[in-house]
Amino acid sequence: MISLPIPIPENFTPIVKAGDVVSVSSPIAEKKAKDEVIINLSEMLGVKSKNAGKYLLKNPGDEVRKEEVLAIVKGFWGQKTLRSRVHGTITRYERDTSNLAVRLSGFSANEKMLSPVDGVIDLCDNEKITIQTSKHAALGTKGIGMSAKGDVYFFREKDAYALTSEASGKIIVGKSFDSEIILKGSALDALGMIATDIKDDALKFLRSRNLNMPVLEVDIDVLLQLEKWNDKKIFMDGSLKSIVFLQI
Repeated sequence: MISLPIPIPENFTPIVKAGDVVSVSSPIAEKKAKDEVIINLSEMLGVKSKNAGKYLLKNPGDEVRKEEVLAIVKGFWGQKTLRSRVHGTITRYERDTSNLAVRLSGFSANEKMLSPVDGVIDLCDNEKITIQTSKHAALGTKGIGMSAKGDVYFFREKDAYALTSEASGKIIVGKSFDSEIILKGSALDALGMIATDIKDDALKFLRSRNLNMPVLEVDIDVLLQLEKWNDKKIFMDGSLKSIVFLQI
């Protein structure tokens, strides 16, 4: 069994608990859709809260459209105009705080975070969800960095100059990586790097630069699996040295 840690993005809330059985693409966390925005007139107009209301051109119940003028302050040096950044309906104005509430029109449904594998929820807190899985998974021998999900890019060359923009946004897999290849991969915005031989100087380089890009060293059997998985998605975690071969 492999422990697959999945970081929970900001503003997402878990909808599973320890012991739950999950399958590929089943929801494990969600982000509530925003249905209201608060606009602080005092802050936006640069006036005192008690005076902000008199500059407001709209009332509760009024519809507002994006870029429509909400308030105007005229002064000696000209005027300051506050325009709406959203389309919706004004629901209330709080005189003590000068907060203007607008209910959004046509807001989207809740956003879901889906499980990348079949398994059982082992840990669930506000930072990550850990799934125990035995399907399409492998362990590395050593690793560093955080986690990433992306397509495998199998790099068959030995020199960093041969690494091109084709590897950008992918997880680079090869036989031996030194600090130059690691640096080139980072510069190309690679999501992660996996090899059977990760030079010690490369790991020192990563630590010195505080790079979060995950890097894993694996044995030859895992490398052969990854070679067959070229252009397909995997999930990797550097700190837990885990790889999951994804089906989605």
